[in-house]
Amino acid sequence: MTKKKAKLQLIILSIVILLLTVAIVMPKGTQIFNSDYDYNGLWHDIKLGIDLKGGVYAVYNVEKNSDGDEVTDSAVAGTVDRLTRVLFNRGYTEATVVEQSSLGGTRQIRVEVPDVEDPQSLFDLLGRPALLEFKDPDNLDTVYVTGQNVTEAYAGYSGTDPVVVLKFDADGTTAFRDATTAKVG
Repeated sequence: MTKKKAKLQLIILSIVILLLTVAIVMPKGTQIFNSDYDYNGLWHDIKLGIDLKGGVYAVYNVEKNSDGDEVTDSAVAGTVDRLTRVLFNRGYTEATVVEQSSLGGTRQIRVEVPDVEDPQSLFDLLGRPALLEFKDPDNLDTVYVTGQNVTEAYAGYSGTDPVVVLKFDADGTTAFRDATTAKVG
């Protein structure tokens, strides 16, 4: 009885494998049982990645910050998250952004974007640093303070309202004080 059961299980398994194979490799638009239903096959629904369809990738080295200190894990994770959101919001929904290490132990961020029509615009988007400027609302050519004057920034609360807390260097503090004093009201 066990030999019969094993033989039956083998036959059923063979039929399932055969059906799955046919379903995967069946050409797109094949009619099944002379019906009006067009079967597209499982193979045609698979999204092709950078290795099969082409695209671009870039590897960025994580370097020490301006003080010479090592970059924190949260800063690297924040950069990965920011790059992922920028790419997704620009329509690169299949992009992959991950942290990796090189053979020498250097921390890196690898960005892979499949199916890119204009690689230069993508590199311009990724390579452009964020820019913070406080400008005169009446004359946008007048810049009071830039991100170069910010020594620290973090999220905080004013009562129950979320706020961005900025700390400036001496020049930034003076410029921001003068600008906000001149623009009261």
